[in-house]
Amino acid sequence: MLLPGGGYGSDIKEVRHHTIPREILRTLDGSLAGLVRGKAGDANIRRMPENIHKWLHRGRGGGWYNRRWKEEINHIRGGSKGVTEKQIRAIRVQSLEEAAELAKEGSWRRYLHLLANACDKRS
Repeated sequence: MLLPGGGYGSDIKEVRHHTIPREILRTLDGSLAGLVRGKAGDANIRRMPENIHKWLHRGRGGGWYNRRWKEEINHIRGGSKGVTEKQIRAIRVQSLEEAAELAKEGSWRRYLHLLANACDKRS
C-alpha cells in the first residue's frame, strides 16, 4: 500500500510536494507562514510519486492544485491578509480530498485520501 511520505521502492520516482504551495506561503503574513510552513511532526513537504505530482501541477501557475488554493484563499479573505491557521490547514485537507475525487486511477485516489488524512490529523 502507498503511504504518504513513506517509501515506495526503487521503481517509483518520488518528488517533494508542498501540501501548502510555496506560492501561497509567500502571500501569508510572516507569523502565519511560520506556523504552517512545516516542522518536525507537522510536515508541509511530503514525498509523492512523480506522476501524481505532475498531474496535480499540470498547467500554468502551478496547475489545478495551486489554482484551487488561490480560489479558496480569495474566497475566505477576499484579498485581505485575514486568513487563519485553521483555515489554511482546512484548505490543505480539502484540496487533497478534492484531488483524490478527481483522480481516475484507484491507487492515486487511495494515496491522496491517505495524504489528506495524514494532514488532517495535524490540523
